[in-house]
Amino acid sequence: MKKIKVLIGFSQYSESRFFFKANNIKTSMTGNGNFPEPSPAPDSLNGAFEDYGALLNKGRGCTKVETAIKQQLRNDITSALQQWGAYVEENGNNDRAILLTGGFDLNQERTPVGRLPAPKGFREEKGLVAAL
Repeated sequence: MKKIKVLIGFSQYSESRFFFKANNIKTSMTGNGNFPEPSPAPDSLNGAFEDYGALLNKGRGCTKVETAIKQQLRNDITSALQQWGAYVEENGNNDRAILLTGGFDLNQERTPVGRLPAPKGFREEKGLVAAL
């Protein structure tokens, strides 16, 4: 059986999608019996989540300083999420159902394509081969 990977890359997420996903993971990790001791503790990030959410709600009204603070908060939250992801993957016993309780996305199960059918309606014609 192949190792199931917890996906911990968030760089391609928009700000709002990142915040939604991060909140979902934080909620899933809080009081989770499968993962009782995440580090850092989810409650220790309440301030960072509140500040990031407030700056996110300001939208384009953020000053350059606020934008820099928002980016730093995102980096801090991402770092915590990546630590939790590693913890979940390490302690999830490679069990998809248990791993999903952490709120993270998982890599997809690979399935073999199998033997492909022969093409139909294919015919060969004689002719010159053109050089490009």
